[in-house]
Amino acid sequence: MWARGSFGDPERHAPPQLRALALETTRGLLRFRGGTTMRHAAIAISVLCLAPTAVFPAQAQPKPAPAPQRYSAHFYRLAADPGSVQASARLLQALTLLQQAAQVLPTDWRSLCERTLALQLSPEHGDEAAQRAGKEQALQLVARQAEARRSMIDAALATLDSALALAPQNVDLLYVRARALAAWEQPVAPPPRARSGPVAPPRGCDVQRRDTEASAALELVMQVDPGYAANQVAFELGIERTRLHDFAGAAEAYARAIELTWRAHDAAISEANLAEVTMLAGDPAGALPHYQQALGLSGGPGGTRDYALARFGIAVAEDRLGEHEKALTSAAQATESAGRTLSALEADGVFFEPAYERHYYLALGHESLAQLAPEARAAHLAAARLEYQAFVTAAPESDPYREAAQTDLGAIVRELAALPHPVAPKPDRQLERLKPRRQSPSGAAK
Repeated sequence: MWARGSFGDPERHAPPQLRALALETTRGLLRFRGGTTMRHAAIAISVLCLAPTAVFPAQAQPKPAPAPQRYSAHFYRLAADPGSVQASARLLQALTLLQQAAQVLPTDWRSLCERTLALQLSPEHGDEAAQRAGKEQALQLVARQAEARRSMIDAALATLDSALALAPQNVDLLYVRARALAAWEQPVAPPPRARSGPVAPPRGCDVQRRDTEASAALELVMQVDPGYAANQVAFELGIERTRLHDFAGAAEAYARAIELTWRAHDAAISEANLAEVTMLAGDPAGALPHYQQALGLSGGPGGTRDYALARFGIAVAEDRLGEHEKALTSAAQATESAGRTLSALEADGVFFEPAYERHYYLALGHESLAQLAPEARAAHLAAARLEYQAFVTAAPESDPYREAAQTDLGAIVRELAALPHPVAPKPDRQLERLKPRRQSPSGAAK
């Protein structure tokens, strides 16, 4: 006898012939008695085992209950607030655009422009005219990259605005939009013509920015969620207020960033920036304690940029307090920590506000290098003279430190006048004979 269930699905109906046989066998079992009874009973039982639903189709086996369907958190967010989910997708698009923009131009246009104009090339790169032409070509390339970067930031801002229309209180969107506004810049004019010498034209690298909008956007982030990236938001607000020359507001923002940070590196940068805006507000003596705090947090003169920048700030503050020799000592410590270079002042992310402040720092740096490298003393003093002159030319009459720069400039001019003028070396006749002779169009040697 076959066991029930050996033929697959028991809920499948049997053919009509099998159904008729089962009914007839059941009737015979009920009608006859005797020897045939057991035979009919066996047949009936076999048929019932083979196809129970053929005889009792209403007695089908119940289906198992379906398992409960599970839903993800993403599904519930989408059902509760579909606009927020779409806004998050657009946020990712905007972040991708901003990342691409940073790869096109890793720092701001003004810094790159000023560095290009101030770049000193060796005679191996051609004469003065060739070097000037090379700088102008480089500036045109950088200007095109700046335009491409601005276009990408514009696209990111448009994407963020459309996302904010769906989720106006999304703090991630608000913060990324504020950073995009802070990065936006547009050169106000074609690239300036490169000049000879190490000093850039005072207004040759100006840009149009959206600092007012960026500052308001960061303040909105603080209003919507005061705890959202609080240290970073306060620091960036300090930068925007510095660019807007709101030095009191910038000092307040930097003080908040220092209070909220727990990393020594971040605290050192915020302390140095707080010192700078204090000095820009007309208080170099009040700036010195903050610069000293930045020195203590920088980890010492181990080649870190934080240490060098704090030392340069101390040097400028001391010079503006009338302590020029002390300022040169501090500037020498800064240049020594950077391998006797001014690279810390030219690093990405370092900016000066107002822009002509840069010349004061570079001037003191060149003066310190004149002491550290006596063999190049005349060259560094000449570079310092040009930097002081650039500061005096660019600074308005109301600048509180213009007079100090004029005093330093006069001292440099007198020191250069007292130096012995080097005698130009005579040309080596042997080398002159080894130079290839030019050919005229007709082929005759010149």
